[in-house]
Amino acid sequence: TTTMIEILTIGLNTFREAIRSKVLYLILFFMVLMIGSSFFLETLALDGGDRLIKNLGLSTISFFGLLVAMFIGVNFIPQEVESKTIYTIVSQGVQRWQFVLGKFLGLILTVYVNIALMTVMLLGILLYYFATTDMIEGVTFFWMIKAIFMELLAMLIVVAVAILFSSFSTPILSAVMTGCVYIIGQMTNDFWDYIRLQSEKQGTEIYCAFLKVIYYLCPHLDMLNLKKQVVHFEELGAAAARLGSDGPQAVVCRDSVRCAEDVERLVEPGAVALVKGSRTTHMERVVEALVGRARGDAPQGEGAS
Repeated sequence: TTTMIEILTIGLNTFREAIRSKVLYLILFFMVLMIGSSFFLETLALDGGDRLIKNLGLSTISFFGLLVAMFIGVNFIPQEVESKTIYTIVSQGVQRWQFVLGKFLGLILTVYVNIALMTVMLLGILLYYFATTDMIEGVTFFWMIKAIFMELLAMLIVVAVAILFSSFSTPILSAVMTGCVYIIGQMTNDFWDYIRLQSEKQGTEIYCAFLKVIYYLCPHLDMLNLKKQVVHFEELGAAAARLGSDGPQAVVCRDSVRCAEDVERLVEPGAVALVKGSRTTHMERVVEALVGRARGDAPQGEGAS
């Protein structure tokens, strides 16, 4: 239809403008440099060179995808308004939503092309590493593709947020707000823990209500981040598979809060529990839940150790 043709035309023109940007080439240069450096840094690792490559590669894809959205995407609409070309486009019968949607599609195409280039390079480095170490693992490539696919979905949200902010704010402020949304979205579990801690204090009801509004408004991008599964959990799953059904059972909890809530199900009465962790992950909550469980199970008149 005519509407779709107009949207696609705006999107392709936006993509052409983006690939002519010097900022994009600078970002692309550092992307290639970061992913390429993982090939040399893995030689310095005593063990787990593949983990270093996967960790650095996925982090690079996520970070530089954000930079493209922040420093290129936030300028599209303000530049059109400043140069007054938007008035010419709208006067030709193009609706405002068509214009914004076209800009969104053009920026998404730009980000996806960059991610595709990084993915090919990263998988090539991994393939060469596995070939030289005689440890080809098809499961690794499956998880890598899965993680990158989820990153593509996350970039859809980030680009949409950047376009939204750029439609009513300055480029610098739009970039800052997009970065803040991205950071909060990647740390929603920690942010919720902070809200829980603040809610335990007196006189913080209004402050906690404000934080909860931010928590529910910001996209939970951490749910789309599979980097931990790719780098660490894959090996845990492989080890559990080697142990078989007679080996120790492993249960993955999303955070210490949910682990503490599930302690009734995870730990049987009379069992000895070893808690290994740090204050950063708030493992004291699990200890408190276990102590409470032990006291609750203790017979009348007897103490719990």
